[in-house]
Amino acid sequence: LLTFTGDATQKKFTEVTILSDGGTYRGKADAKTITLVVHAQKDEPRSVTVDGKNARFTYDKKTQTVNVSFFWRMEGPAVVRLNK
Repeated sequence: LLTFTGDATQKKFTEVTILSDGGTYRGKADAKTITLVVHAQKDEPRSVTVDGKNARFTYDKKTQTVNVSFFWRMEGPAVVRLNK
């Protein structure tokens, strides 16, 4: 189970934190490729970071969405920041 929390109240960035509940089951992966779609983004971000490292992203002005894909080792939270 993944939990997403977000903060869009900051003037300089929008932040999304992704957490895994740490559950166990047969065949559980230690890492995943995540594709995050952030809606209601009126403007293209200057940059996007995942855990403080620059990440590649796409912006669709028509749908006002930012897409970012990244490889995540689920040992701790992933913090995605869209810098305005």
